[in-house]
Amino acid sequence: MASLLFMAIADNDADRFRRQAKVCRKESEKAGSLVDAASWLRLAEDFDKLAERERERLRYKRHHALER
Repeated sequence: MASLLFMAIADNDADRFRRQAKVCRKESEKAGSLVDAASWLRLAEDFDKLAERERERLRYKRHHALER
């Protein structure tokens, strides 16, 4: 049961990272300079990478939980 709860939390973390990336992209559109826009976009990319890592970790845990 605890592993299912962990997986749900991890799923929420990945979704939270995706939402944060979306916010960063919107901020880049409002940025006052190209440097600021580029910084927001780099942050968005970082959040996307965190979300993907979290999803991969969740897939790995689910796969190994099924083997038990």
